[in-house]
Amino acid sequence: MSAPVAILALWLLFAATHMGLSSLRLRPRLVAAAGERAFLGLYSLVALASFTALFWFYVVHRHQGALLWSTPIGFAGRWVVYALQAVAWTLVAAGLAQPSPAALGVPEQRRPNEPRGVQRLTRHPVFMGLGLFGALHLVVNSFASDALFWAGFPLFALVGSAHQDRRKRATLGEPYRAWCAATPFLPFTGSETARGLREMGASGWPSSSVSCTARSSTDYAAKQSLKRRFESRWRGWKAKSALQPELESASSTRRRSAPPSAAKASSGRWIIQRP
Repeated sequence: MSAPVAILALWLLFAATHMGLSSLRLRPRLVAAAGERAFLGLYSLVALASFTALFWFYVVHRHQGALLWSTPIGFAGRWVVYALQAVAWTLVAAGLAQPSPAALGVPEQRRPNEPRGVQRLTRHPVFMGLGLFGALHLVVNSFASDALFWAGFPLFALVGSAHQDRRKRATLGEPYRAWCAATPFLPFTGSETARGLREMGASGWPSSSVSCTARSSTDYAAKQSLKRRFESRWRGWKAKSALQPELESASSTRRRSAPPSAAKASSGRWIIQRP
């Protein structure tokens, strides 16, 4: 099995277990048999194991398969990607700090009755932030194995969010339908986007995300510079190691064929020796 096909299969396994265990048909049976806490533990364990296998396989098989496209983004394009990454991780962080009624394992008292801040941007900020995170990596990762791994993030974000909406409409009823009517599915597409951004600005989210992005971008540039320097020295060392046997053989041949030469001993007398 090729690496791209294996990555696709692992994504399908992760999606099937993630959405299958939480489906309307299977979840109530598991909760009734094991209890809510045991189900959440099993659900989290299976999700962690399946995604860890996917991530590990991709790390080992990066940049394999056909080159599907080539996108030179340049200096300005790189900083546009950094800025959009700040948007992605702001959505994720704000969504975790301010859970919605659809969030898993959140106590009832922490579930909001009306949207505020990031929830006015999208009712699935964590999913959508991770989807944007993966989509941005597609710009510069264009081999088949890279494309399948990173494309899985936006695809799973869309499918998973739709699956969550369908399940919550069935289990929570009219309150969740009202929540869906008040919040957009895709980020920045609702009529309350500007209000949500103002509320997030009052909480300090934009400034903190910008500072974190600037720091991470600087760290990334420094790491890339060190990586290029290390790789250059590593290639030089490997080339020298590969040529070492030939150099030693040539040096030995020259020593055997060289005529005797005169050298001065420590006592001041001249002696004949071979180099």
